[in-house]
Amino acid sequence: MHIQLLNQSGSSITDGQIEVKPMMDMNMNGHTMSHSAPADATTLSSEKLFETGVVFTMPSDGEHGIWKLAITHTSSNKDVFDFEIPIQVKANELAKVKTITTEAGDRYVLSFYLSDNPKIGVNDANFTLHKQESMMNFPPFQSALMTIDPRMPDMDNHGSPNNVDPVHKADGHYTGKLNYTMSGLWRVHVEVTIEGKKISESFDQKF
Repeated sequence: MHIQLLNQSGSSITDGQIEVKPMMDMNMNGHTMSHSAPADATTLSSEKLFETGVVFTMPSDGEHGIWKLAITHTSSNKDVFDFEIPIQVKANELAKVKTITTEAGDRYVLSFYLSDNPKIGVNDANFTLHKQESMMNFPPFQSALMTIDPRMPDMDNHGSPNNVDPVHKADGHYTGKLNYTMSGLWRVHVEVTIEGKKISESFDQKF
């Protein structure tokens, strides 16, 4: 996502730094609880917009949960400005975020997305992995190993050749290649190895 700050004259503010923290306020039987979600560090893009990414771990329905972005801008003069932006997060038809748990009980947030709309042929496949240290802290996890195995469950569970396992690029982002040989329902099996222990998960993709 991109964030633009304007001063009183309508000009873009590009100095300083922005910190973005997603926050979910949940109504649990009359009691309110809050938690955060994984987010990338913010950088200034070539379009002079502040750029970041957020892995929303659940949809917001207004009645039981509301997402907002808590944003802090610190100017080059060390002036600090805090504000919030409400965010409506819709549920995906097919889940793109999973929480995985190791034998030791450590929890990680794993997400899957393609760089472009899925197509027949080779697709750039992206995964993110963050460790859930607390309900408010999700640092990127950079030392996992990943393998992928796409299958078509409605077509005798056949696979495809020339897939490339994801490797870590930066800040918990892993990139590989998925070869979809035909349209339909694909189930992308992902094996994540963390500290020598393997965890299996899958994501469905339909086009």
